[in-house]
Amino acid sequence: MGCKLKVRELLTLIKSDFVRLADFWGKELTFLCGLKMVVLPTMIAIILYRISHFFYVNNLRFLSWPIWGLNITLTGTDIHPSSVIGKGFFLGHSVGNIITGRLGDNVTCFAKVGIGSGVGDLSKDVGAGPGMPYIKDNVQIGAGAMILGPVVIEEFVKVAPSTYLYESVPKGATVHGNPAKISIKKMPTD
Repeated sequence: MGCKLKVRELLTLIKSDFVRLADFWGKELTFLCGLKMVVLPTMIAIILYRISHFFYVNNLRFLSWPIWGLNITLTGTDIHPSSVIGKGFFLGHSVGNIITGRLGDNVTCFAKVGIGSGVGDLSKDVGAGPGMPYIKDNVQIGAGAMILGPVVIEEFVKVAPSTYLYESVPKGATVHGNPAKISIKKMPTD
């Protein structure tokens, strides 16, 4: 998704976000359900990010920046257009989230989550851009958590609310506290 994005791919990503919210609500995605969702600030934030990112990766950055600014103004969510976010992204609350980096599929962010650079070797690239975190699939990030610097958060990690995280986390771990403490649970085998 860091390279050119087609309109069909953009629409598929947006649909996956709607499906994820419908699943969270325990409902089937219908036209009426979609109408209810499209006015939610969280969905507006995700849609505006997706459109801004679309223009960014397709070298129409002059269109990307005003949409990014509109997203911040309307929803209070700052997701940088260069960020790469996989399908099924879920925001629990839109206000106060600041996201820059790479997020995998089915990532959940609750209120006032901060993801980006600011600590560690800012020239180091772990796959998300220099100094940025790479958060893999099926990660849940609690309210007020901060994930900073060139770190990799592996699959199925749970980051507790108000956690300050500046080191990589292994698959299936739970992270809590400030400074962060990592608890590793045994992952079920297939």
